[in-house]
Amino acid sequence: MAMSALKRITVTALALLAFQAAAPARAASLEVWSVSGWSQFGSVDFEGPVQFSYIGLKKYCNMRMSLWIVNGSATVVSASFTGGDCSSVVPQALPWSFYPLWPYPGSTPPITGAPVMTPPLYSVNISGVRIALGPPLNVTCPSTTGTATMAAYLDHDSFGSFYNNRLVFDATLGPCRFQTDFARELRASAPLRVI
Repeated sequence: MAMSALKRITVTALALLAFQAAAPARAASLEVWSVSGWSQFGSVDFEGPVQFSYIGLKKYCNMRMSLWIVNGSATVVSASFTGGDCSSVVPQALPWSFYPLWPYPGSTPPITGAPVMTPPLYSVNISGVRIALGPPLNVTCPSTTGTATMAAYLDHDSFGSFYNNRLVFDATLGPCRFQTDFARELRASAPLRVI
């Protein structure tokens, strides 16, 4: 009798483990720090130096990217580029999706030329991206009708209002390369955390 009960418990436990393993992973979500604590609603800006490359030509700009966070899901609602001749850089196909995927298990920095970042890091996809580059490059990346997904890396904030996250990326958008400037990052205007 005891052996039969033990078998049932074992079979039930194995079935539960199999069910849990087969269930899809919970999507990561974002929280932003406000005066009253962490919230799954709010806005945050990322700002910092970036560069574009196309057939050997480069353009250096300062980027400001604004996110809205609703129920933990983030969307890039606006992006702007300033400095030098960057007024001719026009983001298109907005809004862009911004979603953390999983903890990044690799070394820091996650891309060549990025600054050393505070672990843990999270891989982030920014999808639906299209950017038109004016003179002297005169190209739309990835194309005039398509969009691309950029892989980025976000360091995780666990310190509340004492620290603001950094975001780095090095992406190929069709014939163009778009990246955070060497040894630099986009800095968040308010702390974020991935849950």
